[in-house]
Amino acid sequence: MISRQLVLANKVDTSRLAAVLAPHLQVGEVLALNGPMGAGKTTFVQQLGNALGLTQRLTSPTFVLINEYLGQQCHNGAMVPLPIAHVDLYRLGDPKSGGVGAAGMDEELSALLPTHSVWVEWARYDTDVLASYLGLSVTLSAVKAADDETDAPRHVVLTAHNARWQALLPGVVTAMAVPAV
Repeated sequence: MISRQLVLANKVDTSRLAAVLAPHLQVGEVLALNGPMGAGKTTFVQQLGNALGLTQRLTSPTFVLINEYLGQQCHNGAMVPLPIAHVDLYRLGDPKSGGVGAAGMDEELSALLPTHSVWVEWARYDTDVLASYLGLSVTLSAVKAADDETDAPRHVVLTAHNARWQALLPGVVTAMAVPAV
């Protein structure tokens, strides 16, 4: 496991990071998104969706738990579909909810992974299923308070959990050309 840290100055940098990562997302792999409330997890997911050609606005599945979308990636000069499952585990992190296992999310995630790229907000409310398929973690936090929190600088930690992402991560950082921390 290796990690790299970046500072994203604004939404433009966030969008660039999403555009750099999007071509590497794949079916059968989990992209974990963590950070405190308001850190920009859903905004980052929306930027990933934009980078994959989604025209509808991605919304947080906090209450429905899972939203599904169909993106597109370019492979060998051809556009190919990328089924996406956007998951939010926030409500299941509350011990009163019974947790991820009690809600049947283990089974749901196991069913989605063979056919979807699975993006999980609040992935720290982890399951064994997530750990088994985890490719990359993106942890976001605000660098400092700003008048417009939607465009505040963000500190981002990218953690590669498998060999594929460990090989990709140095190129991602180089492609970003933003100050590494």
